[in-house]
Amino acid sequence: MIHRPKFRLALLAALAWACSAPAAEVLSKSSKIDKGDRIFSLQVWEAEGEDYVDAFQQAQALGMQSTMIHVNWNGVESAPGVYHSEILDILNVFFPYYRMPIALAVCPIDTDIRTVPADLQDTDFDDPVLIQRFKDMLDFLFAKIPDVELVSLSIGNEVDVHLGADAERWRQYTAFCNEVADYARTKRSGLRVGVKATFYGLTRDAIPQLLALNEFSDAILVTYYPLEGLLVRSPRSPRKDFDVLIAVYPGRPIQFLELGYPSSKLNKSSERKQAAFINQAFKAWDEHKEQVEVVSFFMQTDWSEAALDDLEDRYNIHIPEFRAFLGTLGLRHADGTEKPGMRVLRRQALRRGW
Repeated sequence: MIHRPKFRLALLAALAWACSAPAAEVLSKSSKIDKGDRIFSLQVWEAEGEDYVDAFQQAQALGMQSTMIHVNWNGVESAPGVYHSEILDILNVFFPYYRMPIALAVCPIDTDIRTVPADLQDTDFDDPVLIQRFKDMLDFLFAKIPDVELVSLSIGNEVDVHLGADAERWRQYTAFCNEVADYARTKRSGLRVGVKATFYGLTRDAIPQLLALNEFSDAILVTYYPLEGLLVRSPRSPRKDFDVLIAVYPGRPIQFLELGYPSSKLNKSSERKQAAFINQAFKAWDEHKEQVEVVSFFMQTDWSEAALDDLEDRYNIHIPEFRAFLGTLGLRHADGTEKPGMRVLRRQALRRGW
């Protein structure tokens, strides 16, 4: 899944705004659940008539402790040594102001596309020139965000989709990740580095390849949408699916950096099913709270029609079920009205003290 927050320069002016939260609901002691050291995360997205700050402050009022930020390599470096810092400069002001850590994905692969600078499109991932260029880009990036606290750094997004069944590409990317991950750790003490992969890649379609790739990882980073094709599986799927992933990676820290469920009838779903899924996701998390460090619910708000047009073009998939999947993952409608799933999210976050 691709997600690029629409940061605007207006964010900088908005930093003077105070963050206010509604009065918390009073819960009985018997209904409370220990959250432990878990991190409750939400993918922030603004509704019609809002800006990013509006949406962010509402998410923060829910108890959000982190959010996911995604940048592609070719968005930071467009040509050899030609770097772009606008988004990084904003990150380094906005998130420290709110004392909000982020899970950062820096992507040479974004789902099905190589997102490297144009001159490196045909260069193997284990080529020393490409590896050094990525290291140089990381130098620039880390120099621009010295004040941003990182929950994790992901080298790529859903990389198994692009690498497919090509054994040589897997070997090259694994070698690349091993080297650049070690380098990234020298830039930030205690940095947790991994690579985002899909749940089905980790547990079904690319188990041996991702086991090898995750040898370098400090945490298993996963995106999770329980679908068969473009139709939803049962809202109860998280309870079994968390068990399945943990069986493949026993004892390893896990971060669900995208976890979502569409609400469209075209995907054989509904807002009621989406709400049930959110409830079951919290229950699954409770059962594995010692191992699952982060769950980032995807996402706060449905994309607009214009954003969906762009996503359809980006994936080059133009079928109603795909647009419905992308367009109904939010827990609010595009106009900002809440779905039942948002009310469940609020209640379950509150029960755990977020």
